[in-house]
Amino acid sequence: AEHRGLAAVELVKVLLQELPSLKSLFLILKVMLSEKGLDNAYTGGLTSFGLILIISRFLQHQNQERGADAPSVAPNAVPNIGAELCGFLDFYGNQFDPRSTGISIGPDTSEPGVRPNVGRKFTGRFLPRDVP
Repeated sequence: AEHRGLAAVELVKVLLQELPSLKSLFLILKVMLSEKGLDNAYTGGLTSFGLILIISRFLQHQNQERGADAPSVAPNAVPNIGAELCGFLDFYGNQFDPRSTGISIGPDTSEPGVRPNVGRKFTGRFLPRDVP
């Protein structure tokens, strides 16, 4: 098996630059998961990398819903972490169906007819899953 740790570190660095709220949301959610014993993959919890990915995908989705090519928060503005936390919890708690949808975050390979995310190295999308 090929080691992908360095590529994962690079991905996280880029996502942290592109998504201003990512770090704050990650820290809040990591504490919440830890308090419930859900922060350890060996006991059925979520890894830090997995949490980074689902938060990133939510923030990308939020930007896409707004039709924005840039982050939802200006570089010097303070993001509304409370509203974003509530949006994250609502999205994954009430709207997202993991039985029928997967998450992908990778290099921006914009499809024909889809407007690329200008200035972004990585983009995400929700993938339909085969349901038996």
